[in-house]
Amino acid sequence: MAGKGPFSPTARDFQAEYGSLQGLLRFLAFCLTEPRLAAGELYLYTLKVDAKLRGQGGGTMLLEAVAAAAAESGCDTVTLQVAGHNPAVSTYRRNGFVVSRRLRLGPLRLLFPFADVLTMKRVLR
Repeated sequence: MAGKGPFSPTARDFQAEYGSLQGLLRFLAFCLTEPRLAAGELYLYTLKVDAKLRGQGGGTMLLEAVAAAAAESGCDTVTLQVAGHNPAVSTYRRNGFVVSRRLRLGPLRLLFPFADVLTMKRVLR
C-alpha cells in the first residue's frame, strides 16, 4: 500500500457505523479525501474527548501522548484530517498542527454536513 493511507476501511465498515446510505456517502468522501502518507508520518485517525470533559486539557494531553509515541516510533510528523468547521481545529493549532491542505467539497457539500476537509500536520523534529 505504498503511498496509501494507514489502513483501507471498506464501504461495509462505514455502513456498519453510519447506516447504509449515510455510510456509503461517507465512504465516498473518505475515498476522495484519504491522505497519502510519506515515510515517517503517523496518521491520527480519530480523537474524541467526552463532551463533559472538553476544555479541561484532555485533548492536549492526548495529542502530546500521540506525539511522544510517534517520536519514539521514529516518526517525524503526525498527520490528521478534520472537518473545517470542527471546533477541535483550534486545539490542533494550539498544539503545533498547521493546515497543509484544504479540500473544498464544492457541490458535494449538499451530501455532507461539512464544506471542507483540512489535512493538518505537526512536525516533531
